[in-house]
Amino acid sequence: MPIISIAYFLFIAAGLLLYYLLPRKAQMPVLLLMNLLFYVSYGYKALVFILFSISVTYTAGRWIGRLQTGFSAAG
Repeated sequence: MPIISIAYFLFIAAGLLLYYLLPRKAQMPVLLLMNLLFYVSYGYKALVFILFSISVTYTAGRWIGRLQTGFSAAG
């Protein structure tokens, strides 16, 4: 889906509408789903890349959070 197209504009509009209509707890999963759908529109190879990227980022964030908790308790 090209960024300069009606389909992209409608996709963004639907994503924003869903984001703001849903409760705060459901907003992040909606953003994740919209992100995945956008990447799938370019092909399934892109989906493999984004799933790998999401898992590495999530794991690194959890690891950093654990490190910060350990440092604050020790200091």
